[in-house]
Amino acid sequence: MQKKIEKPKIALVQCPVWSVYSPNIGLAYLIAFLKSKDYQVSMVDINILFYHTLTKEDKDLFYHGNFPHELFEGRIKEFIDMHIN
Repeated sequence: MQKKIEKPKIALVQCPVWSVYSPNIGLAYLIAFLKSKDYQVSMVDINILFYHTLTKEDKDLFYHGNFPHELFEGRIKEFIDMHIN
């Protein structure tokens, strides 16, 4: 009798900064494919979690796809350290 090999659990993480108005569809396709192969898949969208911590003025920067990375670099790192590490 063959022993069934357990598939690893997979966590996909969407890191900042990606537009919150047009999310990365590639991750959705990848998750669907992995689930169709019976993998346990979860996703953490750090991008949207970070977005919800911003002020209205900062959120407006996402609208134009002209996100000033240098303005938020420290805040993004701090957010990730606080929620992931």
